[in-house]
Amino acid sequence: MSAKPVILILRTQSVQTSSVEPLLWGVEEEGVLFELREVIRCESATDLAKEASRNSALNVGIAIKNAEEIVLHHRDLPLGQPLFRLSGEIFEPSRLRRLGTNAGRLAKGQPLVIDEKHGK
Repeated sequence: MSAKPVILILRTQSVQTSSVEPLLWGVEEEGVLFELREVIRCESATDLAKEASRNSALNVGIAIKNAEEIVLHHRDLPLGQPLFRLSGEIFEPSRLRRLGTNAGRLAKGQPLVIDEKHGK
């Protein structure tokens, strides 16, 4: 477990940090710290996000797998039911930033930002 109060973000080796910078900006804009770690395992993004949430002092975890899927999970949610999941076709900067914002708000216990157009 990360002793620091951070959102733990796990990414597979093929994911470049620069491709998900808007996600990181969204977390930072909420005044929440994050820790980005690279993983080698081949678990699903949902499993990785759940693991990240369990190992985060803030109970919030994100997984980014092969630049195809990003999942936001909370420790208290069931394994197969993450809060948000984005797939490759929707890796738009605005959606990534909103996901980061929502991760920060979830960690702080504040209302989430919902995109009426996409339902996320």
